[in-house]
Amino acid sequence: MSRSLLINLGNINRIKPLYTISCCYLTSTAPTISRKIFSKPNQPNIVLVDAVRTPFLQSRTMFKNMMAMDLQRAALLALMDRAKVNIHDVGHIVCGTVIQEYKTSNVAREAALMAGFSKNIPAHTVTLACISSNVAITDVMNMLSAGYCNAGIAGGVELLSDVPIRYNRKVRSAFLSLDKAKKFSDKLTAIRKIALNFFSPELPAVAEFTTGETMGHSGDRLAAAFGVSRRAVIFFSILDFSEQDEFAIRSHMLADRASKENLLSDIVPVFVPGSKPMVVRRDNGIRVSSMEKLSQLKPAFVKSHGTVTAGKFC
Repeated sequence: MSRSLLINLGNINRIKPLYTISCCYLTSTAPTISRKIFSKPNQPNIVLVDAVRTPFLQSRTMFKNMMAMDLQRAALLALMDRAKVNIHDVGHIVCGTVIQEYKTSNVAREAALMAGFSKNIPAHTVTLACISSNVAITDVMNMLSAGYCNAGIAGGVELLSDVPIRYNRKVRSAFLSLDKAKKFSDKLTAIRKIALNFFSPELPAVAEFTTGETMGHSGDRLAAAFGVSRRAVIFFSILDFSEQDEFAIRSHMLADRASKENLLSDIVPVFVPGSKPMVVRRDNGIRVSSMEKLSQLKPAFVKSHGTVTAGKFC
C-alpha cells in the first residue's frame, strides 16, 4: 500500500474531500483569520489540494513481486495527474515508511525520480512506526509554514510481501573476515564458520527493541490502563458502549459498502507487471464476518486477559 498527499499554500476552497490520505499537494495564500481554517497571524494558510492511495492488499498477494518504490511511484504519478499541477511547482517530497528495502533506503527519492520528478527537487524519507506518513505530512506543513517552499508532497508506503532477511551476525562477521583473509588457513576458518551458521537467518523483529513488546501487547496494556474491555470502546476520547467485536464488524461492513458503491474515490489503479499482468483496483482485505465468529476468537497477545484478537487487530 502506498499513500501520497499534495499540500499547498492556497485558497481554502481548493480543498477536496478525502476518505484516506495517500499522496497530497500543499500550497499557500496570504494569511487569513478565520474560524474555519488553521492559519495564524502572519503565517500562510496551508491547504490540502488532493490525495490518492493505492489499494490496500494483504501481504503475499497481488503486490508480492513489486517493490515499495513501485507503489510509491504509482501514487505520485496518479496524484500529479489528478491534481493537474505542474511537476516543477513541487518544492519538496517527504514519504514515511517503517520497514526499509536496502536497495531503496530513501524510497521518497527513488520513487520521485522514477515518477519523473526533477533531480533538483529534494526528497527524503522519515520513519516513526505506524505514524511515519503523519510525520511526513507535518514535515511538509512545517516547510510551507517556514516559507521553505510553496508546495510539497507528503506520502508513505509499506510492502510486507518482501521484508529484508539477513544473515546472522556470525555469518556476516565471517564473510568480512573471509574478504580480508590472506592466509589459506584463515580463509578455511571463515568458511567453516559460515557453513556452521548459514541456516539461521535474522528475520525482521516484530517486537520493539527496547520493550520487547509488539503493538498488540501495547494495545492490551492501554486497554487495561483505560478500563476498556471487549464490551467498550474509547474512540476519539468518547466512550461508546458498543462491543469491540461489533465495532470491528461495523468497520468491515462500511468498507465493503463503500467499495461496492464506488465511494472510495481516492483509490487509484495499479498495474502489476509479470507473466500474468493485471490491474489492481480494489482493496482485498475487507472481511464481513459475524458476531458469532468474532466472539469465538481468543486473545492474540495477552492470552490470559487480553482483549485484542485477530478479528480486530490491524
